Amino acid sequence: MTNPMTHFLTRSIIALSLAVSIALSPVSAGSAQARDADNFVAALVALGLIGLIIENSKGSHAHDAHIPRSKRLPAHCLKSYDTPGRDRTMFSKSCLRSHFRYWSSLPSECLTRIRFRNDRGRMRTERVYRPYCLSEFGYVVVDRH
Repeated sequence: MTNPMTHFLTRSIIALSLAVSIALSPVSAGSAQARDADNFVAALVALGLIGLIIENSKGSHAHDAHIPRSKRLPAHCLKSYDTPGRDRTMFSKSCLRSHFRYWSSLPSECLTRIRFRNDRGRMRTERVYRPYCLSEFGYVVVDRH
């Protein structure tokens, strides 16, 4: 599995390179005598930014396209818990049960119980899924479900 950030950066660099090459392609001896170099540089920067924006807007969705729906975990179910000793980020079982159609097929090996302090300062216990464990089974976090 590739790192999503590396994938995003690689795609962004490719998009920027493409935008710059398109912008520079009409430059020849005749057009090199442009009177306003600032406008030319501004156009290059604008094309590069447009390329990055387009790539960024479709990059995450295109990356998710090859992942089966049954392996796409909703990001909003990833919660931070104030456990004794440290904060832990886990998937709430109740959230997944409500917002992830395939929750019943999640591996039981990844399910655990944690004690944490709620917003009112009281200790509670909740069943949660460990993110790293789920990733070992091929599950990924996506922005939408």
